Amino acid sequence: MQRTTTRAMRVPPTYVVMTDADHAARAATWKPASKKDEAIARGANDPDVVARFNSKWRLDPATGCHEWLGYKPTNGYGRFNIRFEGLNRPVWVHRMAFFIAHRWLPVRPELELDHECENRGCCAPDHLRAVPHRFNLLRGSSPSAVHARITHCPAGHPYDETNTRITVKNVRMCRECDRLWKAAKQVDDPEYRERQRLRAAATNARLRTEAQMLGVSVGSWRTTPVAQRREILAAHRQSNTAA
Repeated sequence: MQRTTTRAMRVPPTYVVMTDADHAARAATWKPASKKDEAIARGANDPDVVARFNSKWRLDPATGCHEWLGYKPTNGYGRFNIRFEGLNRPVWVHRMAFFIAHRWLPVRPELELDHECENRGCCAPDHLRAVPHRFNLLRGSSPSAVHARITHCPAGHPYDETNTRITVKNVRMCRECDRLWKAAKQVDDPEYRERQRLRAAATNARLRTEAQMLGVSVGSWRTTPVAQRREILAAHRQSNTAA
């Protein structure tokens, strides 16, 4: 029996799809947050720029994606140059497409654009949505996102509120696997039992000393959450130092 763990990331939060009315309300109050956003807004109102933009993508009939034919750096997102204030402003094509369709742009940390099709080279407005950063992050293929989608430990126990413990290393631990592992160790390993007995005795002695120092009962101090205990002890030490 082994204790099983996974990184302590949560599943992506729920996302409310924006309606046309939501987009219109955002557009009515939107203001550019950067020179690039200003360039996008200016370019989207220039028919020549919009025509040049639309000439640089092609429709993929199989997926509905607008595949960008222009420059794409190594991250896979398309880039498009807009002449603004005497300079060529390189902007992301998916932000340009989103603004042309909805007349506003999401700004971090509130919202950012997510490719629902998971194709970074796509600039189809219907495939773009404004979502919170955490939602966008956990939909990806990073280790954190992969672990966030794991709902059961390798032994098949659910990672729910009652069966999950978060360790100091920010890792999810299955309580049932941990219980079975400890039960097996208790039976098979006398040295483990002795270590556990000594650890419990040391913990009890420390709690009694702390409770006596603070003038509280051992029972109430034992049931106080660990984080709260640390704060109380730190405040107590600080007050003694100041005195």
